[in-house]
Amino acid sequence: MYTSCPLPWLRSAVSAWGEPPAWTYIARHSDAQAMKQKGGNTVVKDLGGKTMLPGFVDPHSHFINAPTLSQQVNVSPSPVGPGDTVSSIIAALKAYQDKAKIPDGGWILAWGYDDSMVKGGTLTRRDLDAAFPNHKVMVTHVSLHGGS
Repeated sequence: MYTSCPLPWLRSAVSAWGEPPAWTYIARHSDAQAMKQKGGNTVVKDLGGKTMLPGFVDPHSHFINAPTLSQQVNVSPSPVGPGDTVSSIIAALKAYQDKAKIPDGGWILAWGYDDSMVKGGTLTRRDLDAAFPNHKVMVTHVSLHGGS
């Protein structure tokens, strides 16, 4: 089982109580500890060396945006992207415009902007209009809940 736990003896087995799919409790154990939990109705599954990944419950995921974001320029701050300053964001947008050959009047779309991480000021409409007078530009906030 893969977990971020650095203690290997706590990550070789898992046990769950309750009725699937709404388990009451799930714990990670060593194989020996898990077998101590075994009862009359226990189902033991040997994964044969395969990796088990924990499930994640994310009630507010933006995973649906992943295909769209892959077609946009990343302006996240380092280490994820180049967006540490307004000038580096503008440079990334210009590089994307050139690479994608976006014609005049076309859209330049970006994601990952984090105003709390930009050094020396925040990106404004004036910055975008000055750098891209012939293009429509939308820079989406890292939260995906707003844009410029």
